[in-house]
Amino acid sequence: STGYTGSRCDIPINPCLNDSYCVRGKCNYLGPGLADCTCPIGFSGVRCDTISLSGACSSCPCLYGKCRTIDDINSYICDCYQGYEGKQCDISIDLCKPNPCLYGHCYFDEYNGYNCQCLPGSTGRNCSILIDTCGSNPCSHDGVCIQGLNSYQCVCQPGYAGIHCEVLINQCSSLLCSHNGTCVNLPTDPPSARCQCPSLYTGTQCQYLNAPCTSQPCQNLGTCVSDDVSSYRCICPNGFSGINCEVHIQVCDSNPCQNNGKCSEPAPYYYLCQCPWPFYGINCELMFDPCLSYPCRGPSSRCISTPMYQNYTCLCSQGFDGSTCSTPLDPCESNPCQNHGSCIRTGFLTYSCSCPVGYEGNKCETEIHPCLNYACHHGIAVRISLTNCECQCIESYYGKFCEMNTCEHNPCLVGTCIPDGNTTYTCNCPEGFQFVMGVCADINECRTNVSLCGNGGRCLNTYGSYSCFCKTGFYGKNCENFNLCRSMPCINGGTCITNENYPYWQCNCPLSYTGSHCEMSLLSCSTNPCRTGTCINLSHGDYQCLCPTGITGKNCDTSMLPCDSNPCSNNSTCLSFTLTNYTCVCPKFYMGSQCSERKTICSKNLCQGNAICVLNPNSGEEVCLCPSGRYGINCELIAACESNPCVHGTCHNNDENTYQCICQPGFT
Repeated sequence: STGYTGSRCDIPINPCLNDSYCVRGKCNYLGPGLADCTCPIGFSGVRCDTISLSGACSSCPCLYGKCRTIDDINSYICDCYQGYEGKQCDISIDLCKPNPCLYGHCYFDEYNGYNCQCLPGSTGRNCSILIDTCGSNPCSHDGVCIQGLNSYQCVCQPGYAGIHCEVLINQCSSLLCSHNGTCVNLPTDPPSARCQCPSLYTGTQCQYLNAPCTSQPCQNLGTCVSDDVSSYRCICPNGFSGINCEVHIQVCDSNPCQNNGKCSEPAPYYYLCQCPWPFYGINCELMFDPCLSYPCRGPSSRCISTPMYQNYTCLCSQGFDGSTCSTPLDPCESNPCQNHGSCIRTGFLTYSCSCPVGYEGNKCETEIHPCLNYACHHGIAVRISLTNCECQCIESYYGKFCEMNTCEHNPCLVGTCIPDGNTTYTCNCPEGFQFVMGVCADINECRTNVSLCGNGGRCLNTYGSYSCFCKTGFYGKNCENFNLCRSMPCINGGTCITNENYPYWQCNCPLSYTGSHCEMSLLSCSTNPCRTGTCINLSHGDYQCLCPTGITGKNCDTSMLPCDSNPCSNNSTCLSFTLTNYTCVCPKFYMGSQCSERKTICSKNLCQGNAICVLNPNSGEEVCLCPSGRYGINCELIAACESNPCVHGTCHNNDENTYQCICQPGFT
């Protein structure tokens, strides 16, 4: 339906994505295919394309702001939108540097200045508020919950483990009960364990024999210990001594209080130690350690006590800070991205770098050289901007990639092409040729010197030279020499003999030949003289070879392929597909079945609409010069303005057969 697009018509059309929908002002999206424009002061119309102000603000000098006239209508001041500054509000302020979004990515907003795209687990205008992940008290057994970005971590009390401190550690794993004693976990806080000993044993690990102790000989709560089956000894509590702990002693006489603790006996058989700082315990034997309360809250943090255990220091793991390691750090705070790259937090301790144009790498540390893979065929790549290169060509080469050479296809035809610039050349022609109209043309020596061949010889012009056809008996370049045997009338190895007194010659033939010219062979087919084909015996001992198609010669030893005679002119390429047919592939500027005709005008009527066809002097290609109102390779396309679509205004052609109307005052 209207307002949707896509193969299934399921993608809504947002007119505001087209920057030109509102000529001036702000585009407001109203729904699929619908939008309106909020016009700045001085403009009106459906798309803010009508000027409605006069005076200094009539030209709308404020690019991103509102114009106000001051003093008189010929002066103005611009009230810039958020994110812009300058006299005409044309300077953009990057409100995302430094990044105001603590746990998120900052992006520019034309009307709000900037917006933050928060990472999961954070919220707020600047993504600075962490969503409480510890509110549900996920840590069991008094475990401490450490807040993180979209996460939490439980620090467990002694005796517990697991992600939520839900696992009770088996205390019996570290308590070995001897003599088949059984270890039992006790439901104490913190968890503990004890050994249940068999009847003949006692002790914390059932390590003592208990047989003599069955009569309980130890008095005053003494502990009986039997080392064998016949003897025992008593371990007396404080305040008693003797074999059976029967002797009462003053408990403070034995100085039970360690580390200068003061001993007092508030009741018989009982003493109390008053311990100095930082000692504690029944006998002041323990020293207080502030790290026992686990004050360092960060994961994997370490607590170190100071001398005399009066204070502590927390060594925080990576990503945490603060006196108790409870403050998570922003990985982007140290500006790890180089070369003005933007740091984007992607996790609790992770980040990624958005690199500017021309740089790459995890930290934007690698500069991208645009010319590294820029292929200049015959030249060098030179950097002209941050991302662009161009080729500087060596002499005689030109083109975007220095791929074209003035002399590449030897326009001289023969001789040597000498470039005298990037696109022009001269020809160093060999003897028998002269430089005419850009090529080395053949000189007709027979026309310039009619007496070139002497003694009645006939002159024939050849390509780059000439030949003289001499009368009988004459020979030499110009028929200047005389000898009847010069024409070599004797064949097959015969010797020509002349007599100065007689104007004739005679052949002295070898043994296997006869005849006035030694032309008749005395041999036969018995020697298999035919290389291919069929041999036929003739009279007088001669033979004849019947050759297959495409083969000739006395002995069928010469190929007759159509390209062997070089039928293609002007350095063209001959291609033969059968034994009788060939095709000439012509270079530029030449045409015809044998490439013997030079192009001077367009050979095909490709140009439409009265366009003029010309030849490109460099490539030899046919090019159409289009008249006004036409475009395309063959001028086959008609410009949009040719139909005069602008009723009250001037039409201007744009690209891709579109147009724009510049309306007269009063029309829109």
